[in-house]
Amino acid sequence: MAFNKGYVPNLKQMISDCEGNFNRLTRLLPDLDDRDTWRFGVEANNQQVKQVSIKVVERCKYTVTMVVAQESFMEEWVPKATITVRLYRDAHMAEVLSFQRKGSIRQAYDYPNDRMFQPDEKAQLNGFLGEWLEFCLGARRSLIQA
Repeated sequence: MAFNKGYVPNLKQMISDCEGNFNRLTRLLPDLDDRDTWRFGVEANNQQVKQVSIKVVERCKYTVTMVVAQESFMEEWVPKATITVRLYRDAHMAEVLSFQRKGSIRQAYDYPNDRMFQPDEKAQLNGFLGEWLEFCLGARRSLIQA
């Protein structure tokens, strides 16, 4: 059994991803201070419109925690993608806290591990969030009041 003891998180990349995610979220949700829920459609390659929902679950002086979810028309077969994100308003950063409601994600993991997370699981999820938000910014349809 081989353990990956040599993985060291790339701090520069993490900061860049988190700053980018903050900027994307604030562009996607310009009324963040005034609302707690959003729903909008995003057009996929197959011309189907999927729904993305965002809900603020906690507001504090310097942070906002929200759940971003992609609704699926086949939820019994494919669970909806759900990411819990924390925005750090003072640092202008946003990071993934959890994915698919599976508890908090650590910065690094030994591999293999009981949950089979990759050594750089958090870095991958922060990158995925950035790609997803960029897609939402480019493909979103009319905002629907929630």
